[in-house]
Order: sequence, then structure tokens, then C-alpha cells
Amino acid sequence: MEEKNILDSAINPFALAEAISEKKISWGSDLNSQKKKLSSTLGLSEQDIFGEDSPILHPFFKPKTMKAIGIPEAKKQLEEFLGARMKPLQPNLKKTAANEEKRVLALAKKERILNFVFKATKESYSTGDVTPANCTWKDNGIFFKCAAEGDDPIQGSLGDCYFIAALAAVAWAKPYSIINRASLCYCDSEGDAESNIRHQIDFFKQASNGNYSTKVALEVSDFIPILDSTKTPLYARSFDSKETWPSVYEKAYAKYRVGHTGDKPDYSLIGQGGCTEHTIGEITGGKVTVKWHSSTSASALLKFIQSNCYAWTANDFWGKDGYSHRLKYPMVAGHPTSNDCGVVSSHSYSILGFDHDDKGQYYVVLRNPWGRYPATKDVKTGNWNVISYRQGYGSMIPLNVTGSTSRWGGIFALKIETYLKIFGCTAVSVY
Repeated sequence: MEEKNILDSAINPFALAEAISEKKISWGSDLNSQKKKLSSTLGLSEQDIFGEDSPILHPFFKPKTMKAIGIPEAKKQLEEFLGARMKPLQPNLKKTAANEEKRVLALAKKERILNFVFKATKESYSTGDVTPANCTWKDNGIFFKCAAEGDDPIQGSLGDCYFIAALAAVAWAKPYSIINRASLCYCDSEGDAESNIRHQIDFFKQASNGNYSTKVALEVSDFIPILDSTKTPLYARSFDSKETWPSVYEKAYAKYRVGHTGDKPDYSLIGQGGCTEHTIGEITGGKVTVKWHSSTSASALLKFIQSNCYAWTANDFWGKDGYSHRLKYPMVAGHPTSNDCGVVSSHSYSILGFDHDDKGQYYVVLRNPWGRYPATKDVKTGNWNVISYRQGYGSMIPLNVTGSTSRWGGIFALKIETYLKIFGCTAVSVY
């Protein structure tokens, strides 16, 4: 069974809050406190932000139907949504100096949200060079600090969760697929070497059903949109400060999708949603297999995940499951239909592997590409025993970490039955 025209497009509201406030926010480690800060910064209730049909998280979707809409309609929809919910904007408030000040501040906040959600200056995306509002194209650091790691990619204030989740899944399962083919272009007497570095990033078009083998090679520099206020990336960034590979890959993907021939692509198209089960093939060039949850069972889905982990022999120390708990091929989860259990609807997640408890309950281990905000119900507590493919080797990763200062932020293990019910598909790329 193949299901088409289903998009995931959730933006990272925490990144959006920092962008509109023009400062780095100290979020802390308590999830409820983080939500309150987020609500205060955006001027909206928690339900307004995280509701299943929220145009803050999904500005290019029509509420209720969740059908994709264009930029003009999306702008009008979000403007009306913000105007109706930002209480200080309501005309029936008593006209006092304090209320007028609140009204002015709320209006400014509304305009800043609209400004940052819709970065393009035109009513459609552009194939020419584009500089997002309040940003400058700059080199923000070095491509790798060590190597690509699955916890590096952090989504920014752009609705490309499907891409960041797939990118993190590749870095987790096959980190050396993320390579740096850099070259130094011609440098004149007034230039400098750093500004002339070009990276070759490859993406792959689908040649036949599930096979992504038609390579498209792109060249991009290290220059990415940096917020003038906070000096941080507007879009994707790495958990490792001043490491740029997730940002450069995202820029290359924007260039690939738009067909841009320069070095300052318009990101707005990739922010309008995508299919992570398709994107993982574009990144890897592998054979993609998709399991649609509407036509499978929990036990079959578990076997599918396990079959893409390393297998053990009967004599291995960790032989109880017959499999390593960690994936050997990149895998993603897409199209959650509700925000039950704290899962964000219409949002893509990386799959890291599976786990079980002493009672025989099995779980799917996932990572939110925001690098925070794990699920809160039907989840395993404690640690994930990441049994690797090396015989007898394991390590513990803490689950349900809510703070953004930990590498393990946003990782959780969800009951396999709940995972089957909430998510729409599971996809793997084998290569």
C-alpha cells in the first residue's frame, strides 16, 4: 500500500522564539517551565502553539484537513490566527496607557512572527539569490569538529523536520556517509582562503520505485544565514557550537530543491513540508522500503525494525533478542496523526533502534529533530541500553531528557503499539 501527498512540516518553535526575541533564551531543563517561557515569548497559549492544527507549527497546512496551501493563503491564515489570539490586540480593552503599550508590543510581536515564518520577499519561492530578513550570509565555523554524529543536527525556525530527521538518522546509523569533499576555489589577491572553500554535496533522485540512484552533485560554500541579533544560524545548526555540517547540508538541499545555481538559495520551498520517507533516499542514494502503519501490525513492525539492526549468533552475550538494539541502516518515522503522548503531529522523527523492559514490553527509540521535547506518555523510563554490533558491547543513553544542553535531548522510547497507532509510516534506506 502506497500513500501519497502526506507532508510533515513542523517548525521548531523554540528556535522561532529565539529568532523573534533576538536573544538566546535560557530554557532550563524542566519541560513545563520551557513551555511557559515559550508561551510568554510568542504571546500564545500552549494549545495555540502545540495544537494538532496549529499554524504556528504548520503554517503551510490548512487546519483540520491538514492540506498543503501556498504562501499567500498561508500568510493570511497565520495573520488572522495571531490577530484573534493575541489578547492585547483586541479592540475592546480599556484604553489605558498600560493597555496601549501592551497593544503596541503585541502588534510588534505579531509582525516579527510573520516576518520570520515567511522569509521570502515574494509571494512564491525564488530561484535567485535571497537574503532572509534580519540576517547576513556568513561562515559560522568549521564543517566538522570530529565527525558527523546523530545528535548533531538541530532543526531551526523552518518547517523542514523531514529533512533534519533524515539527516540525523544517516549520521546515527552510517556517520561516514556524511562526507566532506571540500575544495579551494580560485582566490584573488583581495580574497581569503576561508571564503573560497566549496563543498560538494550529493543528493539522489528516484530512478525507479524505491531506488534512489540518479546522483545530483552540488557545490556550496560555508556561508549560511546568520541572525544579526544573536549571531547564530537562522535555520539548522549543530549541537556542537561552531560546527557547520548540518547547516551546509541543509543549504545544499534548499539549492537542490529550488534548482538554484548560485550560493544563496531561497529556503522557503523546503520549509513548506516534505516526506521524510522520500528524503532519506535523496540523502543516501539507497533502496528505500516504507512500511505504512495502516496495513501492518505491531509485531510485524518490530520485526521490520529488528531486521535492520545487526543480528547476533546463538553464542553472543547479548543474544536474548537476537539483534543489536541499534540500527545499522538509517530509519525514519513520519506523519504522526495526533499529538497524543506528547508527540508532535505532522512531524518527522529519526529512529535510533529499539528496546524492551523486563516485562517483555517493546519500544521504538526515536529522536525529535528539535534536540528537545520528547514524548511524555507510554514511554520507557531510565536509560536505553544501546547494545552495539560489537560482541558484548553496550552503553547507556538517558531517555526523556528535556533540556537543550544535553546531547541526548529529545530522545525517547515509545511503546511499539502506541508508535504504530500514532505514526503513519516507518522507512529505511539500505545502501
